Amino acid sequence: MKEIVLGGVAVFGVGLATFFAPPFKFGTFERLDTAHGPAYTLTTEQAVDRLLTAAPVKGQMPFGNLDLTISKVSADKVRFAAEGAHARFGCTATVFQARRDAVQVKTACTGGGSPSDGAAAPAVDEMKEIGFRELVDSTMQKRPFDNAKVQMQNTGAMMRNLPQMQKDALKMSAETGRMQQEYEADREDAEMRRWLESD
Repeated sequence: MKEIVLGGVAVFGVGLATFFAPPFKFGTFERLDTAHGPAYTLTTEQAVDRLLTAAPVKGQMPFGNLDLTISKVSADKVRFAAEGAHARFGCTATVFQARRDAVQVKTACTGGGSPSDGAAAPAVDEMKEIGFRELVDSTMQKRPFDNAKVQMQNTGAMMRNLPQMQKDALKMSAETGRMQQEYEADREDAEMRRWLESD
């Protein structure tokens, strides 16, 4: 009985403390957008300087074997321009203040890929974003690029885009067939006109 009374008093005391205590906030996590990766305890200038040191491995996502140029385009933005014989695209990393003592980095990739991407182009675009996000995160955290993580996320991107890829492939196949039929009809018509004109 004594233990029950003491327990009740303890619970009552905790309840009062909770009721009268000021609202508790879990740091400033409610202000962070996880879509832009973790927060880094750096100034904007320090973050930009670190991004400029990024050293993607040749042949690795997101830039593969393309020639890469990294440049500072403003006080808070770094551009990664990739170019090759058959593909060209660019990505940007924009640093912004996430809270008083930390920054986050917003990433975006734009530009065309290879003509051979075909129906897989949307998935390829998403995989560029995935690879670039990991390049930025690994650079900011001064750790190795996690290729296994990227490959796993790329598989998810392919699965998400698979239904649309199948539709696009069928549409492209139908259009190719129609163009081939039109070409054959034009060729036969031209041959017929030459035959008639030769008489």
